[in-house]
Amino acid sequence: MFGGCTSCLLSGVIANWMDKNSTNLRAKSYISATMCLLAVPLCSLLFLVQSSFGFSVACLFLYDLLCLGYYAPVMSMIQATIEPENKGAAIGAFGFVNNYTQAFTSLIIGSIVTGYELDSDMRTFGTLCAICTVIPSFIAGLCFYRAGPEYEKIKNMQKEETENAIKKAEESEIELVDTNIE
Repeated sequence: MFGGCTSCLLSGVIANWMDKNSTNLRAKSYISATMCLLAVPLCSLLFLVQSSFGFSVACLFLYDLLCLGYYAPVMSMIQATIEPENKGAAIGAFGFVNNYTQAFTSLIIGSIVTGYELDSDMRTFGTLCAICTVIPSFIAGLCFYRAGPEYEKIKNMQKEETENAIKKAEESEIELVDTNIE
């Protein structure tokens, strides 16, 4: 719990701080990608090294601390790029897919363990758990990495639109002043 909360808070703060600089617009997606890709070796160690309970707990803590914060930058990217009338649906869809895949993975693991009677074979069970966590983490990391350039394009377009709107407003005020002077 401590690792996950700390991870989410720190990744959100770091991502927002880096996003303020226009040269770091890909930072949010890269932070999320890095966290998902860090989960690959940590989950592998967590599930495949079964000789020490203490080592497994340490891996779980490191996983919580280094990997669970991917969520905060993603939520921030969704809020920054989706139109206001669609934000609720977009956040809801992301949360639904995230929670659904976690629940579905648990169902798959449970079905396989029950169907193949793996309750007593911890090595195979650990391998199954590793596969069901490592593959989705790797895919998510690649997807977040690929989202970086798209997020940067959207942020640059938003910045350009804002600058054009300000320029247009300033020109309109100048015309009004000129009209009042005459």
